[in-house]
Amino acid sequence: MRKTASLCVRIDPEIKKQAEKVLEELGISVSTAINIFYKQVILHNGLPFEVNIPNKDTKDAIDEIHEMKNNKDKYKRYKTFKDIMDAK
Repeated sequence: MRKTASLCVRIDPEIKKQAEKVLEELGISVSTAINIFYKQVILHNGLPFEVNIPNKDTKDAIDEIHEMKNNKDKYKRYKTFKDIMDAK
């Protein structure tokens, strides 16, 4: 009986690259991460996190974050929380 099974998946190359960078920083191989995920699926009898469609407020907040990220020069930046509070 085999002790391992192979898994072949198609994934966006940029997502793969970003995820592998995070996993490398954590010192976890992709194989180990997938095993952890599968074990969590079994423990939760489903996905180990919520999957839902964001409501309008959440969508608006996400759009605002993307707007700010893509147009950094249009928004004031602060170094500390105190600086934010002092600006009010």
